[in-house]
Amino acid sequence: MLHHYYLTLALAVAVWVLIGLSAPASPASLAVGNITRDAGPGCGHLTIQLGVTQRSVSNGAMASGSANLDSATAAWVASTDIGRLVVVDDAGPGGSPLIATILSRTSATRVVLSSTASATVSGRLVQIMGYREATDAAITSGTAVLTSSSAAFIAGDELGTDKGKRIAIGGAGVGGAVLVATVLTVDSPTHVTLNFNASTTVSGQTLRIPRTYVLKDLEARFSEPTSDADLAGLQDAHADGGPDGCGGGSMRRLLVVVLLALAVPSMAAPTSTSSTHWTPSYEYWGANAVHLAGGTTLDAEAERYAVIFRAPKAGTLGKVRIRFGTVSVGATTTLRVSWQTVDPTTGVPDETDDQFRVIPNVSLVGSTSVLTGLITTDGTDGGTKRTVTRGETLALVVKYETFNASDSVAVVTSAIGTRQGRNHFDYIASNTTGSYVKQGAFLAVASLQYDDGTYAESVGVLPVIVPGTTVYSNTSTPDEIGLRFQLSYPSSLCAAWLGVDADGDFDLVLYDGVGGTVVASVDKDFRHPTVGMTGFLGFSSADTTLAANTAYILALRPTSATNITLSHVDVAEAAELNQWGGGTQFMYATAKDPTTTANFTTTATRLPMIGLGLCAFDDGVSTVGAPLIGPGGLIGD
Repeated sequence: MLHHYYLTLALAVAVWVLIGLSAPASPASLAVGNITRDAGPGCGHLTIQLGVTQRSVSNGAMASGSANLDSATAAWVASTDIGRLVVVDDAGPGGSPLIATILSRTSATRVVLSSTASATVSGRLVQIMGYREATDAAITSGTAVLTSSSAAFIAGDELGTDKGKRIAIGGAGVGGAVLVATVLTVDSPTHVTLNFNASTTVSGQTLRIPRTYVLKDLEARFSEPTSDADLAGLQDAHADGGPDGCGGGSMRRLLVVVLLALAVPSMAAPTSTSSTHWTPSYEYWGANAVHLAGGTTLDAEAERYAVIFRAPKAGTLGKVRIRFGTVSVGATTTLRVSWQTVDPTTGVPDETDDQFRVIPNVSLVGSTSVLTGLITTDGTDGGTKRTVTRGETLALVVKYETFNASDSVAVVTSAIGTRQGRNHFDYIASNTTGSYVKQGAFLAVASLQYDDGTYAESVGVLPVIVPGTTVYSNTSTPDEIGLRFQLSYPSSLCAAWLGVDADGDFDLVLYDGVGGTVVASVDKDFRHPTVGMTGFLGFSSADTTLAANTAYILALRPTSATNITLSHVDVAEAAELNQWGGGTQFMYATAKDPTTTANFTTTATRLPMIGLGLCAFDDGVSTVGAPLIGPGGLIGD
């Protein structure tokens, strides 16, 4: 974790003049990011990474777990602000800055970012970064090669390179949203390869590239500068070198201007743990798949189905998605979904609908899911919604609004057999016999949407999912299927769990933007013969260090013509995966004879039954939080 500060316009102009670039035409400041030192001989070398801000406001506000950024004075404009990088003070993990891209504009005072806040903040400085723009961007769905005749992409590893920058391409994301991706390689002035495939084919679209720069190989006088005095001592009066032989006077004077008030804390390496951390959790999977059941069948007017749960984050609840099994209803039958308070003495709903919404007859269809309207005090979008605190216990209740004789509606749950201990505190209660009975063998299935359209991870309520399987071999297209994932922290990968029926041999391959490494090989004869089991697999290779905010794919590659069967689940919208461990950064990926992550096509609404075993983590020790530029920052994804 490296230091950053925001410098004034005067300092920005001084730096621009010193490095021989023209000063910005409009008021701006310079965000100073990663400052690193190598172990070179003599004085060693320092690298500074810089980002030029377009403007800033001092009244930024975000809620923990929300991607909404509010500012009464920002005057957000969709045509010019979508695609910009922003830095929100104190809104990231551990009070570090939140670095994110603007995905959409809600109003002049609100935009939606590509990342959610880790803390609730208000009155915070928001740096809104500058960019250069092209309007002829083109990319094909399922590929990572971006073209633009006018972008003039900059190669190399020196000042101004586009390699490693996080860029935004209009319309190329899921459902035509903005695609935010990192430049892996600059192939030519008109072509770059990204770390993430497009979901939508576009041409003639807007491309925005942040104005960030790298100053490399700046010579340092001290072997380990760690204080203000040390850094001030980096100055050298000899423009052509001094008695210490370090030379580079002009660059060293620049370094003094930038660093006089800064300190450089050390970076912490991933710290080993005494046990393996599994993500996403395998406990949701009954055997080698998520098994849905008819759950609770409501076939009398007074019957109820309830989910008692703890709110996963603070905020205002909006809508709920539930899934039906077998449905047989009359032409006028309707259901009511409500929020109720939980009776503190019984642990079941108190039978008072605090907020509600009616599900119309047309939506009561078997083997389908339905997203309610806003659940409010009067059952309309204009009513008052329910505000909750994190961990607050409440009940979601489903019952008949209008009942006809012979009506029958099954509400789907997940059948997981004997319940895992972690789920004893979020549970189902059904009333089909005149009083509520708490269920012991089922896990609730309901997507809990907040009024800002977000979802948060719930340890005891699954989002609405539809299970499925894919059968394939080394002769199939695709011939590799995997988990595309991205973690927000440095870590080490040492194992995996898999929901696979391995009738044939296969390799487990970890891909990054450069290549693929076989981390484990499985012989079908060395496995339990029972099909319905989850497999845990330690790697035969050394632990693999994973960089923060970097896309990887862990794929199953059959090594024979004998089929293997991999399980997966689908959700209605990608955001619902935020209710599951891993969130929207974990998704399904397929390819034919791939060599890097760029060869895979991803499905943002599908999650394969593959999990990571992590055995080391960054210890998070830092006096200043996350870097402005680098992994998780302005340069790097």
